[in-house]
Amino acid sequence: IWLLIFGVIIGPQVLKFSHMTEGVEILREIGMGFLFLLAGLEINTNDLKSKQGKNALITWLLGFSFAILLGLIITKGAL
Repeated sequence: IWLLIFGVIIGPQVLKFSHMTEGVEILREIGMGFLFLLAGLEINTNDLKSKQGKNALITWLLGFSFAILLGLIITKGAL
């Protein structure tokens, strides 16, 4: 997490010590791929079948539904 925080700080959005180049974009995409791969490897499939997994699914579906509803309300109000 510290690498992400320091990357934001030295990046073009804050201190402007670095600039986005083609090489940096490629490394960014590879890094995001590894991040998602590692997150996926930490999932225990037995937990998904338990009560905790069902609660997580319900929470995810409620959050997703709320996000869609909020997005529709915002875009209707913007038009």
